[in-house]
Amino acid sequence: MATDEIFKQINYRGRLYAGAVENTLELGFKVSSKEGKDNIAKIFKEGFDKNGMANVKENDIATKALEQARVSTFTNPLDDGRYFNIGKAVQTFLNDAPYLRFLAPFVRTPTNLWRNFEQRIPVFGSITKPMRELWKTGDRRARADVLGRQFFGVSASLYAYHLVNSDVTDSKGNVYRRITGSGPNNYNVKKLWKQNGWQEYSIAQKNEDGTITYKQYNRNDPRYYILGIAADIAENNANIDDENKQNMIAVAILSAMKSAANKSYLRGTSDFFNLAENLTPETLTQYVGKQIANAIPYQAFVSNGIPFLTNPDQELLQARNFVDEIIKKFPFIDKTKYLEPARDLLTGEPISRTASSVYFTPDGYLSATQGPILVGRKSNVKEDNARIELARLKIQSVTEPPEKILKIVNLIDYKKNNQSAHNYWVERIGKTTVRGLTLKEELERTFDSIRYQRRQEGNENFDGGKEMTIKKIFSKYKEEAKKDMLQEYPEVKEAIKNAQIEKYGFRKTTFDIEEKPKELLPRK
Repeated sequence: MATDEIFKQINYRGRLYAGAVENTLELGFKVSSKEGKDNIAKIFKEGFDKNGMANVKENDIATKALEQARVSTFTNPLDDGRYFNIGKAVQTFLNDAPYLRFLAPFVRTPTNLWRNFEQRIPVFGSITKPMRELWKTGDRRARADVLGRQFFGVSASLYAYHLVNSDVTDSKGNVYRRITGSGPNNYNVKKLWKQNGWQEYSIAQKNEDGTITYKQYNRNDPRYYILGIAADIAENNANIDDENKQNMIAVAILSAMKSAANKSYLRGTSDFFNLAENLTPETLTQYVGKQIANAIPYQAFVSNGIPFLTNPDQELLQARNFVDEIIKKFPFIDKTKYLEPARDLLTGEPISRTASSVYFTPDGYLSATQGPILVGRKSNVKEDNARIELARLKIQSVTEPPEKILKIVNLIDYKKNNQSAHNYWVERIGKTTVRGLTLKEELERTFDSIRYQRRQEGNENFDGGKEMTIKKIFSKYKEEAKKDMLQEYPEVKEAIKNAQIEKYGFRKTTFDIEEKPKELLPRK
């Protein structure tokens, strides 16, 4: 809120001064003359009331300056006379039902961000009602505004087309797309990609040492809306999910919706629909915990670290329940004492958390249409042949072991040295050895072998020889790691044994036949 006010003040004062200068010139005064300076100072002073707020009472120049300040910060009113004013309808509904405000804390800003992009869509933007009404005024500056938005939209679209058809190559000859979209839909495949350094909705930059860094762009709306849509369309055409390609228009619409749902200002709505799709007692309590945690003041700021006060969160921590969600965002505590880190399956090491930062765009000429600065996360791609091969083949079988065994033995409940049996199992997958080799070393040795290279790759319907080989290797290390876990946590071994007795005990034949009525839902 404070940042918005700063930019609003800057825009208001700048526009007020511009209006004062314009009025001075219309009166025939020179800006440098005494009369001109006095007139500018008078108008500027009248633009504020005694409390320092914008004085728009019977002040046309101040009214226009305030309107421009709101437009520049995307906080202008939503009632602009359009036919299907969905944003205004949602805002009215939430004002009438404030107890549902947590679903969408912000309505005006995301709506205005979309409208800013919408008015610059080639051809379509020119026929939206606000643009048509602006053109009908006949004012040459208004018409220049409409044309300017269209020319900007065309140039941004052409640049997006250029980016989606461009690649970058690292020092080892591996090729990456210049910009990324949402990536694979499969959770396990996307997780592998991310562990290799890939990042959704990002621009790839080749560094001086030949490595690749992905810089997030989708937190910089509305300037980068077009890049996300173009990248999603390109990934659909490349059949990134190994499924049937979708209609291009449908992909563009879904991309805009996914991009909006991925934003922090619509995260409440997105989380709510995810909960409705998978409603269980566990997901419900976790959702409630997340909503309470979101109410903690400055939690996002604190998590990135405050100089001389707190360090940023170094590891990606896992929250599994109500309390975990609150601890995850609670400031000024050592969260690693209460939460377990997410682990890299190939190495068993904790996954590092990438903090948000401010940085320059990968290409200098990008500033011509998109601006020179980006805000978001950046991730360095690991030049790791094993990871790249797993990502390239979109392997779905490299997954974490289940948290429950035989449905009733919950590995999260068994802890030693503040580490659960499940987390220890995941760690051992990457650290255990078979014939002196870790999982990563075994995969690298296999991928370099002629025998593996002669095997075929599968398709969207069937696994090929390469996929089957990887699946077999991973299963071997997963079972070996399970043995390590059972040795470290003997109480888990005992619990599994008891669960097996209970499970197979129901399969025994009984000779005591009890006559009783058949009930659809017996009372216990």
